[in-house]
Parts: sequence; structure tokens; C-alpha cells
Amino acid sequence: MAKINITSRMRAVNPDAEETYHRHYDSEGVLWEDKILASECDYHSDQERRFSRDNGRTWSEWETVYRDADSGRRGTVEGSAEGDQILGGFSAPILDPKTGCKISIGSFAYYIKGHHVGYFAMAEEG
Repeated sequence: MAKINITSRMRAVNPDAEETYHRHYDSEGVLWEDKILASECDYHSDQERRFSRDNGRTWSEWETVYRDADSGRRGTVEGSAEGDQILGGFSAPILDPKTGCKISIGSFAYYIKGHHVGYFAMAEEG
């Protein structure tokens, strides 16, 4: 497997949120890029995705994965009277050439009483 080093330097266009970018190749060699905005501590409130079939020379248009401003808070647990939320996910998998196994990392958090109570209690009090 070849190693590709990508160095990017961008000026943030959104002064009210932290921008994070992630890139990975899928099994067909298509390069995917995710742009994630965090407007409250480490809470991701917006994600967009695009792809490139020519190793980043040209890109598709950005497509919205989620946007809290449009749809409300994501991850709300269906049937929860208090608005509990479960948030998290996994990184793009990489292939271990020795074992043939795909490896990924992830994390999930369950916020009792949802974002406005549970998330801020965790963020402020631990």
C-alpha cells in the first residue's frame, strides 16, 4: 500500500465554528473528503461530504450529511420522553495488508436528557 502525505492550509470561513477535514479512499479508489463543523466545544453540528475520482484534481459538489440548523439535533433517541441522544461514529476503515482485516476506531456517547442538559453536564462537569 502506498503512503500519501497531504498537507493543507486553509483559512476558516466560519468564525463561529471549528472546521475539521478528513480524507480517505474507498475500496474503488475514490477519494472522499468530509468537512465537519463544531460550534459548541466538540459537538459536531454540520457535516458535508464530497468525492474525487482523479485523486483530488477535481471534486464533486459538497453534499450535506447533516445540519442541525435544518433538522434539529441529530441522534435523538426515539421514544425518549426527555429527549435522550446517542452520538458517535467510526473512522474510515483502513486495510491491514498482513491480516486482510479492516481496522477502524470509534466512540459513542449517550446523553441523558439530551443536548441541552446531558451534553453540557458532561462538557462542564465531566
